[in-house]
Amino acid sequence: MNTKTVNSKLIKKVVISPGIKSFFFKPEEDFNYNAGQFVVISFKHDNKEYSKHFTISNSPLRENIEVTIIMSGSEYKNALDSLQEGDIVSLKGPFGKFTLDALKEENVIFLAGGIGITPIKSMMEYAVDSSRQLNGRLFYSNRTAEKIAFGEELKELAVKLGNFEVVKTITRLEGEDAVSWKGETGHIDADMIKRNYMDYLSSRFYIAGPPAFNNAAKMMVADELKIPSDLITMENFAGY
Repeated sequence: MNTKTVNSKLIKKVVISPGIKSFFFKPEEDFNYNAGQFVVISFKHDNKEYSKHFTISNSPLRENIEVTIIMSGSEYKNALDSLQEGDIVSLKGPFGKFTLDALKEENVIFLAGGIGITPIKSMMEYAVDSSRQLNGRLFYSNRTAEKIAFGEELKELAVKLGNFEVVKTITRLEGEDAVSWKGETGHIDADMIKRNYMDYLSSRFYIAGPPAFNNAAKMMVADELKIPSDLITMENFAGY
C-alpha cells in the first residue's frame, strides 16, 4: 500500500483509562490503511516541529483515524495533548507489516502487553466491520486492572467474532485488585494458553507489546508451544 501525507483535523480526545488517551483525526482526503499499521503524526506547536509514529487503533472501515497513547509526560505527548479540536496535523503513512492475515479457515491467538493492544483492537474491529469470523483468543496482560485499555470494547467485539474470547491477566495482584480481580494473574505463559485454548497448535500468533514482553512471548511460543516461526508475527512498542 502506497504511503501519502494528508492534513487531518483533530476531532476529539477521549480518556480510555488512567494515563491513556485516544486522539481522533479526520483526514482531509482518503487515507487507506490495513488494520495493524501505523502512521507518523507531525504538527507545529509554539514554533516547534513535532513528529512521532503511532499505531492506528481502530478499523480502516471507521470514519475517523484513532491513535491511542500512553500519556507519559514527554514533550511530544504534552504538545499533542495541548492541541484543540479543529487543529490540523499531518498524517504520513501507512507503514508496517503487522497486519491481519488470519481468515475464516485459520485460528488466531493475540498476545498483547499494555499499549500493544492498539493494533490488535484495530484488527478485531476490522474483522467485525467486514463480517469476518475470527476464531481464537486474545491474551491481554497489564500490570494492574486500571491499566487495561478498551476492556468493554474488546469484550463486545469478541462476542461478534465467532468462537473468540478475551483472556485478561494482571501481573501485580495488590491493593483493590487483590480483592476484586477475577481473571488470570501473572505473565502470559504456555500453561495459560493451553488451559484457555485447546486449538493453539493450529493457530497463527500475533505478539504486540514492549520489547521485553515480545521477546519473552516469542521465545515461549516457539520453544514451549512448538509453533513454527512462520506462524508468529511480532510488533515492538519501544518508547511508548
